[in-house]
Amino acid sequence: LISVLTEPEHFRGSLEDLETARRAAQRESGDDARPAMLRKDFVSREAQILEARAHGADAVLLIVACLERTQLAELVAFCRRSSIEPLVEVHTEAEMDVALATPGVKLIGINNRNLHTFQLDMGTTSRLVEHAGPFAGIFASLSGVATRGEVDELPAAANVVLVGEALMRAPDPASLVAELRGVAATTIDADQRKLCKVCGITTPDDATRACRAGADVIGVIAAPGSKRRVDGAGARAVVDAVRAFGERTSRWAPTSRASLDAWAALLRRDTSRGRPLVALVVQDQPLEDVVRLLDESGADVVQLHGSEDRAYASSLPVPHVRVL
Repeated sequence: LISVLTEPEHFRGSLEDLETARRAAQRESGDDARPAMLRKDFVSREAQILEARAHGADAVLLIVACLERTQLAELVAFCRRSSIEPLVEVHTEAEMDVALATPGVKLIGINNRNLHTFQLDMGTTSRLVEHAGPFAGIFASLSGVATRGEVDELPAAANVVLVGEALMRAPDPASLVAELRGVAATTIDADQRKLCKVCGITTPDDATRACRAGADVIGVIAAPGSKRRVDGAGARAVVDAVRAFGERTSRWAPTSRASLDAWAALLRRDTSRGRPLVALVVQDQPLEDVVRLLDESGADVVQLHGSEDRAYASSLPVPHVRVL
């Protein structure tokens, strides 16, 4: 399934994009193996379904939050008569109940993102699948998935994932698709790109600009005496902005690695899909102060800039970087 945005005002999509994608998929895959094409838009009228079919769509998105119950039922029925599959999107338990009660719904997409706040909660799929109970159709998890590990964490009943942002940011989209499908393991050692850290960030806006420019690590300085020093609240604001950009909901939590090369490979992999990390820069500060700053900020790593010894570093609750 290939999802194509056709909404022009907010997402700069068009029906021509849908046609172009369909032709490309058909050229690469042939008629028999071509992926289905989904029109992703705010569909609320039967005419939009006919448009979708005319421009090559095999499925359309119907968002429960944007439709009345009777309107949803009528559009699903019209899709069935028009031989086009409705993907019914939900985000809450109440919306799931509406989708399940609508005749003809066979494909339910669970959006992990709140459309009102744009906050991402990767637990949404599991919660709503459990709420729904037995369902003869298919559940799809929408938004936020970027790695095979995240696919494996989804409930077994969710056997479809929709991946957009991570695919657009991936340096090698084909490899990412293969990884997500479990066809090929990621070979992180083969990636030798240089990592880029932008340090001295003090505001969420500057953090977002650095992320957009391609930074892998965002540095916030907590060391005394620095002109660009931020407190715990200031660091937290930067962390929130970076996580919002990278669609991460929690702190980076890698398992231990045996060598610097292995750590570098891991960093390349985990930041390569537009998911920067935040480093808290400290210098000869009491360990308890640094731990408190980590708790307040949620920073992913600590950059040690002073004479901190091995015992100090080993007591940190997150990975650390040593400046030489």
